Amino acid sequence: MVEHTTVTFHLRRLGARTGRGYIGRRVICEMLGRSGLRVSELCDARIADVRAYGPGAGRIRVPRSKTEAGRRVVELTPTLTEVVRTHIEQLRVLERSSGPGDYLVPNLRGGRLSPARAGQVVAEAARLAGERLIAKGRPPLPHTTPHTLRRTYISIALLANGFDVKFVMSQVGHVDSTMTLDVYAQLAQRARRSHGVSLDRLIAEAEGGVDSLPALGPDPA
Repeated sequence: MVEHTTVTFHLRRLGARTGRGYIGRRVICEMLGRSGLRVSELCDARIADVRAYGPGAGRIRVPRSKTEAGRRVVELTPTLTEVVRTHIEQLRVLERSSGPGDYLVPNLRGGRLSPARAGQVVAEAARLAGERLIAKGRPPLPHTTPHTLRRTYISIALLANGFDVKFVMSQVGHVDSTMTLDVYAQLAQRARRSHGVSLDRLIAEAEGGVDSLPALGPDPA
């Protein structure tokens, strides 16, 4: 049996790009969209800050922040944790700097990736996603930035956690609840707007099964 020990084999197995261009495009978009990190926090993150293996895996520590609320531990979803693990493995296979003190998403020289560059990665990903949506006859994504992904995360996290505002605030590092509650208010407004549609749908479903409904008596005099 032939032993597969070449770098090319491992790159192909991990789905990594060859050449100098790889800086973890997927992990940038996934982390911003699935964790609620600020783009500057992601750029500051070191590999040692991430708990991706072993007991307690699925967390990232944010020790560098201007506020106490910003210094926190953010819970990662199982899917996001797997994305981070794969990313770290890719760095190692590509023989990029991947020690505990190295940046999680380094630039081409192994230093800190700039927030502006991370924003370019997000914009490019949004453009490609938009092209795929158009090909399926659907409208493209609107203008998308790292902050867009952060607000989207807040919306999804509120819905997924039963509108637990305190938990979402701790995840995203809000000093007060203003932004979190602003997103909450927008979600509540959308829910109110959809009330009529939901009511019509329920009535239509009931009318479709009218034979199973109890008979109605004559109108009262």
